[in-house]
Amino acid sequence: MGAGFQTRPLLSCIHELVIKLIVNSCYPPSLRVGAIRRPCLRKLLPLLALCFVPLLAAADTFNWSYTGTNWDDPSDIVNASGTFTTDPFNGTYYQITGITGERNGVAITGLNDFGSADNELFPAFPAFDMLGLGYTAGGVEYNVYFDDIDFDEVHLEFQPFHQVDFDVPSISISAEATVPEPSSVFLLASGMLIFVRKFSRTKP
Repeated sequence: MGAGFQTRPLLSCIHELVIKLIVNSCYPPSLRVGAIRRPCLRKLLPLLALCFVPLLAAADTFNWSYTGTNWDDPSDIVNASGTFTTDPFNGTYYQITGITGERNGVAITGLNDFGSADNELFPAFPAFDMLGLGYTAGGVEYNVYFDDIDFDEVHLEFQPFHQVDFDVPSISISAEATVPEPSSVFLLASGMLIFVRKFSRTKP
């Protein structure tokens, strides 16, 4: 098992409604179960393409959690969870810009570049690369990364100095559900109604 994302139910419903409005405006009721006329389809392809853009691409807040086991001491378990905030999706990944949460009950206070962490979040498995995610909790710097086989968490201890490794079987990451502002929903609905009305009047 690995990292996976969830989409936003409300936006999914809005996309479905938009598509239904477009399709129903393309041809008369008697043909609404059949094929869309080609002229109509050509005009609508750009808009339909936008409707099918992955909903995750708009997300900028993610919930995350993982559990791991110390390689040298199976009784030493780590449980960590919290929230990422990111820059907008750049076409390849989300740049994580903030983090909150806890690691074994200790508050996470921020990001870092421990282990050369790039703090990049990818929309498909494995979500992190080999440079991984760096964060600080209780004054200790941690790095969670993917090593081409599975996930690992590492940190340093200084008395005596040594590296501590945890095996992390999977990481749960999900886009946080957000409700669009009323003004955004109103603009979307208004624009679609204007489009449908105009298209309905001009179609043969």
